[in-house]
Amino acid sequence: MVIIGVCFASPLIVSPDFTSHLLFGEKFEALGGLLPFFGLLIALKYVAAGSGVIVTAAGLQARRVICQLVGLATFVGLTLVVHFFQYDLRTFVLAYAASTLIVATLYAVLWSSLKSRRLSQ
Repeated sequence: MVIIGVCFASPLIVSPDFTSHLLFGEKFEALGGLLPFFGLLIALKYVAAGSGVIVTAAGLQARRVICQLVGLATFVGLTLVVHFFQYDLRTFVLAYAASTLIVATLYAVLWSSLKSRRLSQ
């Protein structure tokens, strides 16, 4: 999943202006400034998805839901900050990326604790 995410995200991160021009045309060239942030978000979503599949396969669905709720609460809190201080769209996408990173990190912690439990048995 990580490799797929990197493949989809790399054109957005490496050459955002060319990608924006190729996909959307000249009218949306200003979108090139946002594409690296969306590329980061795509990469993080694929990392979180891969980790989430492993956590679910290990039978930890209830803990996965808790991780999702923590990520949702983080996203809502950061969105309120973005709205209150009237930040731009980039900051909103970064807030979403931060909440996705938190979910991916929590999944990784669950997965590593599962691995350590199996090794100790």
